[in-house]
Amino acid sequence: MLLKLDKTENGVKIICCTIPYLKSTNIAVWVKVGSKYEAESMHGASHFIEHLVFTGTKKYPSRNDLVGAVETYGGQLNAFVEREASCFWIRIPTAYSLQCVEILSDMLGNPLFEEQSIEKERKVIIEELKKHMDDPREWVLSMLDELLWPDHPLGRYVGGRIDSIKRIQRSELLQFMHNHYRPDNMVISIVSGDLYPDLITLLKAHFASFISHSHYRRFTIPPIPPPIKKLCFLERQTHQYHFALGIRALSRTHPDRYVVELLNIILGRGMSSRLFDALRSQGGMLYSIHTHLECLEETGAFKIYGGTSSDLVSTIRLILEVILTMQRHRISEYELEKAKQFYKGRLILGMEDARNLAFWLGESLLLDGEYYSPNQILQRVEQVSCEDLNRVLTSLFQAENFKLAVIGPRLDENTEEALNSLINGLA
Repeated sequence: MLLKLDKTENGVKIICCTIPYLKSTNIAVWVKVGSKYEAESMHGASHFIEHLVFTGTKKYPSRNDLVGAVETYGGQLNAFVEREASCFWIRIPTAYSLQCVEILSDMLGNPLFEEQSIEKERKVIIEELKKHMDDPREWVLSMLDELLWPDHPLGRYVGGRIDSIKRIQRSELLQFMHNHYRPDNMVISIVSGDLYPDLITLLKAHFASFISHSHYRRFTIPPIPPPIKKLCFLERQTHQYHFALGIRALSRTHPDRYVVELLNIILGRGMSSRLFDALRSQGGMLYSIHTHLECLEETGAFKIYGGTSSDLVSTIRLILEVILTMQRHRISEYELEKAKQFYKGRLILGMEDARNLAFWLGESLLLDGEYYSPNQILQRVEQVSCEDLNRVLTSLFQAENFKLAVIGPRLDENTEEALNSLINGLA
């Protein structure tokens, strides 16, 4: 694997990775904008724009023209939005990679944003939001975000809210795009079996037309407030209680980031994790239990999701007891090495997916300002000691730091009181 860093004259960074055995070219254009950069009145703007750039451009005036230009060669064209970034990507057989550069640049540089398309996509997005709200597994995690980052852009659902999507106007979307889709705010990552010099030259030529505006309205991200509420409950006539238990964790660049990555593996990744073993294999209390770690620029989150029709209080108590037992008896060298091997194996498997590799390289360069090779990442993981694990486990994973979101049948007063006691460290 050969990595190379380049840049256009106007400041768009390009990171290239050549893997000789690949027969595909994967191009991802990253923009440093997401829900974190949206004022409350513009909540969902990044998501709205992600939809609209597919509805037509100057050269490809309809969705069929745009997507068809890629699918003609068997390729894929798609996009996604996160809290801190938006990504637009193409995957295509390498022989046709040159034809796709202009598609990406036209999507982002010359979208039509026709009123008729805006109104159609507004309806589509509202249906997408309703679908999200109807899925208790997804919605309970959004509820947890609101508890972790109350009254802050990070606590809002990335896709927006129905009321804000209804209000946002074309002029506001164009201004938002003008503010953020700038050369100095963009990274292009490429993973291919053969990086033709012509491909890089063409990328530079097309993205050189992006204008760097000296005066624009940058959104000021407010300070992250301290969390206030500990418990959030939404009554739904579901067959299970869906719960999300979480704490604020560490940022992308925190020295202990990879310590928490390994704790995440030990606690809830895979069927050999502590929580899976205690709650499913031994306890039979639920079907689904897993953990998820988010590392953002200024903060992070460690989340535990589960669904159970058993006693909810007993389930949450057992999760906290698993963590408390780890703190009391300390994590062993054997468990640490097992987690390191798990991390290494998943990293290696992930690197075999060229599209995921393009995502990883581009996001790292965009958000961290630099990129790390797999070997550099593994070196950091190897440096983690048992002392590191036990230190962070004790300092970060305290019961009173946890927040709990629940969706399910009505809770009686005793159950709600018991849950509050648990997450306040009083039971």
